[in-house]
Amino acid sequence: MGLDSTDTTILVLGGFGLIYIAWKTSLQYVNWIDFGIKVATILISTTIFCFIIYFIFRFWRKKKAERLAREELAQQQENQLLEALDTRFSWLSSDEALEKFRETKKLIVTLPDEITFKHEEQIYEFYSKTEKLIQDKEEQERQRLLEKQEKQKAKESEKQEFERQVKELVEFKKAEKSRHALPLKHNYSVYVIQEAEMQAESNLRQLQIAKMIRNDAIEYYKTHGLHTKPKVPDCFEEIYTEVRKGITEGKIPLKAVIENSGTPLEKKFYRAKGLSEDIKNRAAAQGYEYVKGVELDGKPCAGGFYIKKTLEKESNHHFITKYLFAELRPKIQIEHCIDGKRVDAAYISKQIRLGIEVETGSNKDEQLAAKSPWLNKNFTNWIFVCPRKEVARYSKLVDNEKSYCLTPKKAKEKILDLIAPMKQR
Repeated sequence: MGLDSTDTTILVLGGFGLIYIAWKTSLQYVNWIDFGIKVATILISTTIFCFIIYFIFRFWRKKKAERLAREELAQQQENQLLEALDTRFSWLSSDEALEKFRETKKLIVTLPDEITFKHEEQIYEFYSKTEKLIQDKEEQERQRLLEKQEKQKAKESEKQEFERQVKELVEFKKAEKSRHALPLKHNYSVYVIQEAEMQAESNLRQLQIAKMIRNDAIEYYKTHGLHTKPKVPDCFEEIYTEVRKGITEGKIPLKAVIENSGTPLEKKFYRAKGLSEDIKNRAAAQGYEYVKGVELDGKPCAGGFYIKKTLEKESNHHFITKYLFAELRPKIQIEHCIDGKRVDAAYISKQIRLGIEVETGSNKDEQLAAKSPWLNKNFTNWIFVCPRKEVARYSKLVDNEKSYCLTPKKAKEKILDLIAPMKQR
């Protein structure tokens, strides 16, 4: 007959009750003071033992880490030494190799003795080989320098001899007045002959040009006074001075000599074409300068001009250009003055006040900007006349309605266009 759940519960509780009664009965005979002392002693001893074991373990681990660090540092230093001993100097110059060698020696000296002692033989061998290598390099470089100096000396000597022979041959050709002339017996190289021919040709050409300029000067002073001179490059001034001196001293005879200036001429600007010889001679004697020039359309003027400038710094081109504009209409005035300021040319009528300012590009932008308000105030229309290359620069100062920036050719067309309607009225 089996047990149900109630019976089982009663048996379990009864068993726990019996165990509790037995445990309580046994505790009545325990010495609790002695037991506490023993437990405390065990706990304290165990704690002290654990601390000792812990500190021993920490000390061991620290020493192990230090040993490993020393070994790693020693290995790094050894590798550094081996790398330094493996340095190659063959691709360096002697100075660079010596500097590198000194740096390597400084590095080796800083390494611990035990490492350098371990590789003492390698270090000694490295020092010996490197020092010998540097000495060999210095000797090689000295030899190369000596060879280079010898070559330069030989080259310079060869150059001097070449120049001496060229100069000698050029003098011979100048004396013979022929670039192709050669002595019957000579030992000149082909290169000396070629160079001498080129220099002789240049010298002979200069002599021909000088002769031509001298003839031009003589022709000029046949019809012009000795107190004048034409506009020529500075390099020709010396020739004209010599011609004037020769004429004065009687060494160069002239067929015609201007002795007096005659009646003063009225204008300061004349076209040479169509002028009588009398007026030309008077112009020359009165300080007029004969110059070549171009028309407003850019074409060369046939015959040139006789001009007499009053402003010393004024260029011939500027002077001629403003007078060419004055030729367009009789009413166009030169150097028209308003309130103490002048405009190169002006056309003044009841209907229009037109100012013409000839610019060659020499004025600064600040000067031009300062003049524009004065032109706007005193003229109904005005024009900057300038070379084609300066148009872009001057165009910034005009509005193309009242003011314009034009080349001489287009300025001529614009002036005639502006004046024509007024003339018809």
